[in-house]
Amino acid sequence: MFILPYQMKQLQCCHHHSAHWNQPRPLVEKRSRRRLTHHLCHAAAPAPASQSSNKKHRVVFLGTPEVAATVLQRLLTAARQPDSQFEVSRVVSQPGKPKGRGNKSVPVPTPVELEAQGAGMVSGEQIWCPASAKDPAFLEALRQLQPDLCITAAYGNILPQAFLDIPALGTLNIHP
Repeated sequence: MFILPYQMKQLQCCHHHSAHWNQPRPLVEKRSRRRLTHHLCHAAAPAPASQSSNKKHRVVFLGTPEVAATVLQRLLTAARQPDSQFEVSRVVSQPGKPKGRGNKSVPVPTPVELEAQGAGMVSGEQIWCPASAKDPAFLEALRQLQPDLCITAAYGNILPQAFLDIPALGTLNIHP
């Protein structure tokens, strides 16, 4: 079951929400935390036999520092479970910044980018590092992906309304 760390004690799974994944949903900000928790819970729970399909729900993760890399690691682990109904299809991070005195021209990948690479994701293909979340090319690529949910953890960039309108279930901003 996919549960965010701060929800461990509060979550009591319901029995009737797993069918709601295919219905259009308003932005996360307009729903209560409890209702969203039910949807996230059922994202990884086995679907009833009548609704079973091979299609996994697409989740896009956005984060940059080490604390976000830990969240990504847990999401990737949950997505690999045999009964998981979601996949982390893309990882979005801030562009790497040069570090050290002599490395002014060589950007160092962010901890989130390194975690995604370590999990076998490919930079440029499955790992995106746009200069801005407002970049039209980035927004168009996200639209074409048609994600079901975006999860942000310390991404470090304000997401424009054009971004927030893309995921079918909205965007969840967590604070690990």
